[in-house]
Amino acid sequence: MSAPNPSGEPPSGRFAPGSETIRASDDGRLAADGNVKHPEMTLRATLKGPRIRRILAVIAGILALWTVVGFLLLPRILRPVVERKLAATLHRPVMLSRLSLNPFTLSAALEGLDVKERDGSGPFLSFERLSVNLESVSLFRGGPVIRAIAL
Repeated sequence: MSAPNPSGEPPSGRFAPGSETIRASDDGRLAADGNVKHPEMTLRATLKGPRIRRILAVIAGILALWTVVGFLLLPRILRPVVERKLAATLHRPVMLSRLSLNPFTLSAALEGLDVKERDGSGPFLSFERLSVNLESVSLFRGGPVIRAIAL
């Protein structure tokens, strides 16, 4: 039989010297000193904390912003810029039907590019679709490396 504690009651939830049974928490875990771990010290309780919720909310917000900017805003902003830069570089009229970006795969697609002759009379160069895929690791190692180009 176990020795009573100073209050006169047998110890509960602890390993008592001479006792043959060990009481544990609901999940059956004991601390190293024989005390039952507090039930709130579980992973579920930790994830419910306000700090973790705030961190997860910030991560979700950044991901949502990356998605909206990459899929919706950048293509609308960059399409006229690409047309203008190509026209200035080639000294020819340039029309681009659509520019699409995927910020998760780091890929871009130019659709319906039409470059006219210098006088604008006929087509000089045109294609339906040009896809470019970047190597994501290369962005952190000195410069972008193109993984694939499809015309």
